[in-house]
Amino acid sequence: MLIRTPVPGDTPARLALARAATPYTMASADLIDRIDARSAPGDRRLTLLAEAGGEVIGVGTAATDRFLAPGASTANVIVAPGHRGRGYGAALWARLAAHLDGAGAAVVHAATDHDAGVAFAGRRGFAVAAETRVSAVDPREVAEPAVPASLALVPLADPAAMRGAYALHRLTDLPSVVEYRDLSFADWRARATNAGVLDLDCSLVVFEDGEPIALTMINISGTRGFNSLAATRADHRGRGLAGLVKAASLRAAAAKGVTLVATYNDADNAPMIAVNTRLGYRPYATRRELRRG
Repeated sequence: MLIRTPVPGDTPARLALARAATPYTMASADLIDRIDARSAPGDRRLTLLAEAGGEVIGVGTAATDRFLAPGASTANVIVAPGHRGRGYGAALWARLAAHLDGAGAAVVHAATDHDAGVAFAGRRGFAVAAETRVSAVDPREVAEPAVPASLALVPLADPAAMRGAYALHRLTDLPSVVEYRDLSFADWRARATNAGVLDLDCSLVVFEDGEPIALTMINISGTRGFNSLAATRADHRGRGLAGLVKAASLRAAAAKGVTLVATYNDADNAPMIAVNTRLGYRPYATRRELRRG
């Protein structure tokens, strides 16, 4: 067994591992390389590979992430299905845990779609903190929405929309197990755009009388997308704005050649699950959010 850091030629193997663990992932070779290149020193990011017989059969990543609350961190371990139960994941985790301990991490967040992953994490002190519904849709099958004349759907490429998205993010009660710092606009924008996959044309903010009242944000890599955020200001809920802006965003993504868009919803968030169901999203997996510390 060899545990080592990755080199550029490892990207295809890392992509294959990501897709084996989460078939709906928007990961691509380009995205993996960009994330590696854009990792900041403050993230204290470590990526390790497990190799057997010259083949990369496992990958693990841990980071403190400068945008997380003090003491918080994230970790992820993936082992190819045919190599599980042989100690590769344990070896990766031991090195990652030591790295996080050295970085002063008091809390570690992880996630998995698999019962075996929950059991693996449980043996290492993690507990399930929340359940998330994973669903996906082909955006080409979503109908073009009718936008009332009183509303303007503005892409995040417009600086006013980016500011509006930040304001809505601060106002809305978005469920999250992971704790973040109280981010300034500059830090929030940096976090949203850091990986280079936030699509500024397909991510939209709804304005009415000059005020931002709803938004949706979508990441795109090749033909895959991920709807990372959708929110409506509390005093404008019940008007169908979430469905309208998400439909418009999905249609814009389809026009760019996207054929699959996934999203996460808190299992208890019945209103947003209902919105997504009407748009054609169908359940794909149940993701367990894990926490240690």
